[in-house]
Amino acid sequence: MAVICEKSTSRPNLSTTNNNQTSQSPFDQLRDSSLEVIGTYCTNLRELEFMDCNNITDIGVKGLCVSSTTHNLGREGDKLGLHKSLLKLGSCPTKITNAGIQLVLETFRSLKVWDIVTVQKLAEIHKEDFLNRSPEIPKYSLMKLSIGSNICDPKNFGLVLSLCPFVIDVDINITGLTDSDFISLTSLEKLCKLKLRGSDSCNVTFGGGVTTILKAFGKILKSLDISYCDVNIQAIALLCPNLHELDLFHNENYSTAKLDEELFKFDSQILKQLEKLTLNEVELPHEHFVLLLSAPSLVDLKIKECWTFNDDVLQEVARVQKLQRLESLEVENCYEVTDKGIDVLIMNAQNLKKVDIYFCDQVTNSNVLHWHERAEKNNWNISIYEESHYCSAESSSD
Repeated sequence: MAVICEKSTSRPNLSTTNNNQTSQSPFDQLRDSSLEVIGTYCTNLRELEFMDCNNITDIGVKGLCVSSTTHNLGREGDKLGLHKSLLKLGSCPTKITNAGIQLVLETFRSLKVWDIVTVQKLAEIHKEDFLNRSPEIPKYSLMKLSIGSNICDPKNFGLVLSLCPFVIDVDINITGLTDSDFISLTSLEKLCKLKLRGSDSCNVTFGGGVTTILKAFGKILKSLDISYCDVNIQAIALLCPNLHELDLFHNENYSTAKLDEELFKFDSQILKQLEKLTLNEVELPHEHFVLLLSAPSLVDLKIKECWTFNDDVLQEVARVQKLQRLESLEVENCYEVTDKGIDVLIMNAQNLKKVDIYFCDQVTNSNVLHWHERAEKNNWNISIYEESHYCSAESSSD
């Protein structure tokens, strides 16, 4: 458990505000009674983590809830306020059951993030409510929600989402879902961060499911992470003009199909806001590689095991975009790129401060030394690291 502590002349006053003293307790010493103490005395606690605490059970969270709402230090109006202040919980793994989860959610109505709360858990907790169509199911303040691949009943997917209207961050494994299940996400008021994980047996399609979500939330989406799914880069670029982060991992099918003409009516500025791009084990068509790397606001670029990433891509990017904001470049296991391509990028990206190259067989130590000499000559503030299967080289110029 790690908490941030404000010094106080009376009882401890814990919060997550800056410039405060940090206090940590050993995980293996925490017991259920520890949570009751926290609930009793930490009146302004905003964030609480007790990770890997296998001794914590429902008894502990009950003590946390009861003490935070009923304990009184002797004066009316001096009741503790943890039930109103607590915004974030981290408690994975513990022995807390669905009953404990429900008690915490009902007690801490302002709770926005709890790592063990998933659609599956909420579906189990409210199973009877859904069956009886209860009109009094409480709404939660949760802003982040995980959706695993073992959803009890896909029909409850939309019902659970209706209980969490303020969710803006979704981590979802779409295996087992259909397009109609997936588009239940449109019931959310906002969606700013989306992580999709699929599989070979995934039934959610990019054209039928993902594109629908991007049409609904694309203009406010800030972060998109897609793995093991079909992907249409052109759709992402057109529908998500304000993305700050894009992470693509092991997506084997990158569609080059043209979009419906109505999509081109969007007044989209192609990825003008994209600052962080991570491409891992992807085989992008040449034109899509160029499109992504031409994002003018790129600051952090990571490319790993991309067989279609080569000098031609970098040379074409250099012709259309100067990458003036790029500060960090990491390239790993990209066997088609050579020193000529990296050289073009280094010369173009004038604010580049860090270059890490791992196991790219056509980039050598001598290339690093050459870049270092040039950096010294031009007074560049840049650090360049290269590691191969045989040796490594590092240079920097201040």
